[in-house]
Amino acid sequence: MFSHRIEGQRKDNRPHHRCKKTDHRKGDQGDFSRSKEGKSQADQRSSRKPDQDLTAVKLAINILKRSDVLVGTVIGFPHGNNRIEVNVYEAELACEDGAVELDMVVNIGKVLSEDWDYIEEEIKAVDDVAKKYNAIIKVIFENDFLPEDKYKIKLCEICSKLKVAFVKTSTGYGFMKGEDNKYFYKGATDHDLKLMRKYSSSEVEVKAAGGLRTLDDVLRVKEIGVTRVGATATETILLEAKKRFNE
Repeated sequence: MFSHRIEGQRKDNRPHHRCKKTDHRKGDQGDFSRSKEGKSQADQRSSRKPDQDLTAVKLAINILKRSDVLVGTVIGFPHGNNRIEVNVYEAELACEDGAVELDMVVNIGKVLSEDWDYIEEEIKAVDDVAKKYNAIIKVIFENDFLPEDKYKIKLCEICSKLKVAFVKTSTGYGFMKGEDNKYFYKGATDHDLKLMRKYSSSEVEVKAAGGLRTLDDVLRVKEIGVTRVGATATETILLEAKKRFNE
């Protein structure tokens, strides 16, 4: 943290704001390097609990270390408007922290502009990082924002060319405003899932996310060819599966 703020100067060399001069050597009230209790920032950091310095990925790995559950995170989420360099940096940090799956959102504006060279470069850049760390990526299309199937088909073709691990329908945040001024969200529709399965190569898997809340929903999309599902009702679905299949 800066211990003081530098203000711009007027043409007559007078500052925009009058600021109280402080002498940090005296530790007076202008010295922000110490708290009201007299503890320095270094003291405060040393008194933090270990978990407070963990990233979400590291914390999840620490919690799940005695299980076989893998940890993933998101890149460019949920709007997909990061620069490619930012996505790459996010991916590097996530993989260094231990994430083994990265769900990245494509730049939706570039998709709608049909700037396919950019989209291919973006996906490849993140996938290259993932592969360097033996991780995988899932490419989120955000289908609710794509008004025609041609966009989804082209994305499937690019992802197949690059041999990414998964194509994915949605973020869960892509709400659209209807003619009645109410917001709605379709998420993973059967139409889109069939389309994505048809136009993706056999080595690219399909993940359905958004609107899947029951075991029957999961079984239905499984028949379409979906191999991964994202759902907030995971516990409910698993308990119903155990009950139905006596496991």
